[in-house]
Amino acid sequence: MANRASAGYTLGYAAHCLELFGSRAWMVAFLAFSSSFHATATFPLQLATVAAVVNLVAVPASILGNEIALRIGRRRWILVAMAGSGSSGILLGLAAPWHWVIVLGLLVLYSMLVMAESATLTAGLVAAAPAELRGAAMGLYSLAGFAGGMLGPVVFGAALDIAGGAGRLASWAIAYAAIGAGCLAAPLVARSARIGSARL
Repeated sequence: MANRASAGYTLGYAAHCLELFGSRAWMVAFLAFSSSFHATATFPLQLATVAAVVNLVAVPASILGNEIALRIGRRRWILVAMAGSGSSGILLGLAAPWHWVIVLGLLVLYSMLVMAESATLTAGLVAAAPAELRGAAMGLYSLAGFAGGMLGPVVFGAALDIAGGAGRLASWAIAYAAIGAGCLAAPLVARSARIGSARL
């Protein structure tokens, strides 16, 4: 972890996985909460099916995000995508009472932003790690991701409970803010630590 760029990508991946798996684990519960505001005008499919479709639609965002990163620079794209996912998660939490079409659109946008930096982080780590340490760097990178993925659902649930429970609108916004905190902080951390460069 002496390589600052590699450390930055690894920490970024941990924050990414925490938000990704935290949001996925609680997606159906959030959709159920949103549905509770509407007696008739609600999601036309079973909520688990809606969540599955949203997750499937979001997958190409990782590939598209990496293509954008090749044009504007990895560091810049990662920071934009992370700030976007963290802030849109809070908006999504507050939007639960809105019409299901708007909620679904925001959910798709949020899920795509969460996925948008995934491939770029991995490509950045491979490019930044010294050749003789690349295997070890990838191992640590994966470990950080698994740790973030394990903690994500727990952090979301704990924040939801501490904020007053699943019946309060503000609690959902706070829970999404909790899992997106690392992504929201990424631009500030990157600015102070100067991880990577504009184009690696």
